[in-house]
Amino acid sequence: MLSNEGKRPFQMPFGIALEGQRFGCVVDRFSESYTFQRVEGIPYDYACRVFASRERIYPLFAALGALVNQPCTAFLADYSTPDLDLYASDVIAKEEALDSFTRHSFQLVNDGFTHFWIESEDLEIGVERDKNLEIFGKSLTQVLEVLKGYGIPKEPKRSLFGDAPHNYVKISELFEDRKTMKMCEPLPGEEVEKYESDPKAYKGFFQEIVEGLRMKLEEDE
Repeated sequence: MLSNEGKRPFQMPFGIALEGQRFGCVVDRFSESYTFQRVEGIPYDYACRVFASRERIYPLFAALGALVNQPCTAFLADYSTPDLDLYASDVIAKEEALDSFTRHSFQLVNDGFTHFWIESEDLEIGVERDKNLEIFGKSLTQVLEVLKGYGIPKEPKRSLFGDAPHNYVKISELFEDRKTMKMCEPLPGEEVEKYESDPKAYKGFFQEIVEGLRMKLEEDE
């Protein structure tokens, strides 16, 4: 498990930028933290919101997702559509959902229009559009142990960047839109190679997950 000794550079996701700043840049005004509170009116008793540097978002999601009990359901939300398209899987094995998400972890974390999560009767783990981790559970004891292992402190008064003015871009714009590319920090070479080898497949990650997990579009009632 990763540790967080001392203050580490806080990297923004590539799909989000604070006003006047570059996509994927390091910001000094933020550091990793989490909030914790009791909640009412939903099937869970506690809520936790985690604010993590870009490179730690998915490892945290995977570590916390391993705590979800069977059976579980996987969800994907697409904010680029007018009415917000929400997809849900049939009840599937947790490992199948995590494997599918892991294969596309860079796109999921760095697409500014994507929200993904898994949930069971006792626990829900997700990465929402602003790329904060949102956790709901009947008990979060194990969750807090994971956060402790990652060295993430509880700071309930910290303002999260989702509360500040910011802009979103889709993953495709990071590779294809010249204006966005000029305002973006260098992308990892591995991801550039993946995109250049098959741009259509790279940009189609969302649909690949939907099909692989046999997800269905949730219709408004």
